[in-house]
Amino acid sequence: MASVTATSSTPPPAPLKLGTDVAADWELFRSEWRNYETATELDKTTEKRRSAVLLACVGSATHTVFRSFKFDEEEDRTSVDKIIEAFDSYCIGETNNLRAIRVSPARAATRRNDRRFRSGR
Repeated sequence: MASVTATSSTPPPAPLKLGTDVAADWELFRSEWRNYETATELDKTTEKRRSAVLLACVGSATHTVFRSFKFDEEEDRTSVDKIIEAFDSYCIGETNNLRAIRVSPARAATRRNDRRFRSGR
């Protein structure tokens, strides 16, 4: 098993900041995370360690979002693939097959708030 040390010259991805384009923010972070995992050989360590590093990298603000996720099994909370699936669902949402529009819960809330603001409610 490969060892990942704190002295790795590969910097971790910047913490995930969920701004106005949540889907784009997440897709960039996910891409940087995959590169980081490969470059540091983190993908060859235990699942528990991988998930701990991933959750450290997302940052404390986004970790709050993670804590709100519901998983089928408790061990899914330490599965990198399951964590990424949960963030995919939250940030990107499901594809509407009729109109091929992706709407995440965060983006839907933003849209509702925008409509209220414009209508003066």
